[in-house]
Amino acid sequence: MKRYYLLLIVFLLVACAHFTGCNEGTPTPSGNTPTLQGLKQFTDCNAVEKFFEKAFEANNFNGSPVEAAGTGGDGGLTEDSAQADAQTTVEVEQGDIVKSVGNRLYIANDYAGLLIYDVAQAAHSQQLARVTLDITPREIYVTETRVSVIGTVHNNNPSPLAALSFEPQAPQTKIQIFETQNPQNIQMIYESELSGYYQDSRKIGDQLYVVTQQSLWFDTAASYLTERQDCTQIYAPERLEDDTIYNLSAWELYAFHLQNNEATQHVSIFGGDQSQIGASPERLYFTHYTYNNDQTEIFLFPLNDPNRALVPPARNEVPGVIVSQFSLDEHAGHFRIASTTNRTTFGADDNRNYITIFSVSDNQLVKQAQLDNMAPGESITAVRFIENTAFVTTFVTKDPLFTVDLSKPQAPKILGELDVPGFPRHLHVSGDLLISIGTTEE
Repeated sequence: MKRYYLLLIVFLLVACAHFTGCNEGTPTPSGNTPTLQGLKQFTDCNAVEKFFEKAFEANNFNGSPVEAAGTGGDGGLTEDSAQADAQTTVEVEQGDIVKSVGNRLYIANDYAGLLIYDVAQAAHSQQLARVTLDITPREIYVTETRVSVIGTVHNNNPSPLAALSFEPQAPQTKIQIFETQNPQNIQMIYESELSGYYQDSRKIGDQLYVVTQQSLWFDTAASYLTERQDCTQIYAPERLEDDTIYNLSAWELYAFHLQNNEATQHVSIFGGDQSQIGASPERLYFTHYTYNNDQTEIFLFPLNDPNRALVPPARNEVPGVIVSQFSLDEHAGHFRIASTTNRTTFGADDNRNYITIFSVSDNQLVKQAQLDNMAPGESITAVRFIENTAFVTTFVTKDPLFTVDLSKPQAPKILGELDVPGFPRHLHVSGDLLISIGTTEE
């Protein structure tokens, strides 16, 4: 009988660095209409409706609701980008259910709601307030004394047969902002309901960006359009109109100004049912994987002007699929992404692993180089970028940890590799240590 164990391995980063063993850009948008190669912008809701009709008819399916392929976890670009852009005062923040700000500790709990503690004296901490929430909290952000809670709307259908119903359900996400300066009189000062399952979010300065996802099928496409007042900020890769669509999803990107308590923008991208989000102080990256051609598309959204329309001026693609947000990284004007092709079959002879580097100057995605000789026939399981170095683990016949030198973006190279026992699933950095977390069996 096989038994699986959690495996944790710690490496010195100094030692890790010495293990032994086509330029393609996209045009700049003109006016409010992007002219990205391969990306279609709809002119109105009628055009979107025709797109739905063609997609469903061409693929001969009524669809079925698919659980969102949640991104979860930590943000892939936060730490490194904050270091690379230290000259700016803008910081990238990832949400969490626990936040410590000054002498206060904020905790969001499914059952207890929002809890606020005074931790000025750790040995004598005291609860200042408890706020009952009507949502299931997924993330919180704290800006001075304002707490932004992102959560899932409770299902208020009292019928015990609701869970057995095959009728389409409209998933909803809410953002609620509370003023907590006076713990005895906490007020909700803003609330907004968003369509779709919550996927991920980032706070950049005073702007909060939230991504949700909803699967679109025949019975829900019409209601999706009725909820939209403006369909001009909806995009779709052109290949979706002709390719086989197994799961058509709408990825919703919302922007909120936290100081003004207002939603500022809403952009939608149609695609498959896998996606990731990453952010630097100046750019947000949105990716999604298309199963039919085994490629991951990348969309770049500039964030350096919060008053500018949230329009992607650049798009590019890489072979295969990525395993997590840690597969994405921006450093010193370059975007790096690690991907694996044909990942549906571990050990397939044609499995290939890639690290692709793009220049992001002028907010374009211009391909600089691509490394494609890491462990052919294996699949990437974990990635961590640290400035000019990438650490990558792969799996099937053995489990090597690769060290890749990215100091020359036009010529990345493998420095060495080390066989790691077990099945690594996550790489984490703590000071000078690289920690590998995974499973093993006996």
